Amino acid sequence: MNKNTKSQGSFITFRSLILALFLIGINSYWLIQAELVRYSGHPTCISLFFNVVCIISVLVLVNAIFKQVYSKLALRQEELLAIYCMLCVSSFIAGHDLMQVLIPQLSHAFWFATPENEWEVFHKYMPSWLTVSDKTALEGLYESKSKIYIPTYIEYMKKWAPVILTWSAFLTVIVFVMYCINVILRKQWMDNEKLSYPVARLPMELISDGGNLSFFRKKTVLIGLGIAVFLNLLNGFAFLYPSIPSIPIKQRNIGYLFASEPWNAVGWFPISFYPFVIGLGFLIPVDLSFSCWFFYLFYKGTLVLGRATGLARGAIQLHPNEQMLGAYLGVLVIAAWRYKHYLTDVLITAFRQNKKMDENEPMSYRSALIGTVVG
Repeated sequence: MNKNTKSQGSFITFRSLILALFLIGINSYWLIQAELVRYSGHPTCISLFFNVVCIISVLVLVNAIFKQVYSKLALRQEELLAIYCMLCVSSFIAGHDLMQVLIPQLSHAFWFATPENEWEVFHKYMPSWLTVSDKTALEGLYESKSKIYIPTYIEYMKKWAPVILTWSAFLTVIVFVMYCINVILRKQWMDNEKLSYPVARLPMELISDGGNLSFFRKKTVLIGLGIAVFLNLLNGFAFLYPSIPSIPIKQRNIGYLFASEPWNAVGWFPISFYPFVIGLGFLIPVDLSFSCWFFYLFYKGTLVLGRATGLARGAIQLHPNEQMLGAYLGVLVIAAWRYKHYLTDVLITAFRQNKKMDENEPMSYRSALIGTVVG
């Protein structure tokens, strides 16, 4: 982004907002079909959402046509950026680890309750304003028995509306707290440490000139796209017509190769050669790329070591999830220690209202701290 962006116009315009809202519906439907219905791809499990990149790529191509035919309708660079950000946030909400997990939590305990599993025992502990217990209102969700009659629809909404509004408010607070934390840490990340944010390079390159297709004119880009498209088309035809040879790039479990003790402790051991993952590997720093595969093999090694030494047999496990949580907490403590002087300056600015440090922030540090604590 150049320094004159503010003078060119607002990031969020009426037309960019309307277009983003329209694309959010398409994007969310795509995610539900890919991750929940077909259970494949899982775009939101990787930091660079390829579903959003695909939509923005198509939008840039269409925008380039408008620039040639009727330039007034063409979107500016900052408008494309606003649409990209809104699609990313909507992907986070509708994605695999949030909405697709949250919605079943609201009703599973009631819909699948049977005399055999005795789930009715704990129904009384589930608040009515956080869950939907009426099985009639759940038919549309689990059996696709949608009834378009207005009275029936109103009855459904009486059951769902309070729960949806409550959880929507909760999610809104979560996003707001994340926004406040980003305001507090932005200066440290961008100005002091000068982090490069390599994952953001691809979308920024796509919209760098407002969609003049300069990105798609690069030979390396065309070669990379050509290889990826060829592999996907070939494997797609091979799936439809088994006589056509395929190039295996999808996830394959090689755990069966480790059949003897203690090596069979590795369990599920997937290996794949997805072009988009390889491309992401070139974007991130070398030390981070190294840690991704090294510590995965290190984790598998601990499983083998635990089996060999007898520390992990039967019901006794090495608790990998707890180890990962400990690693997250360790990173948090180290980061807080490294940022102690910066965070001290933030607190001084917030309580003494020193405007010099947070004058370029979207909100004051005092407001951000209050928003974080209250949220």
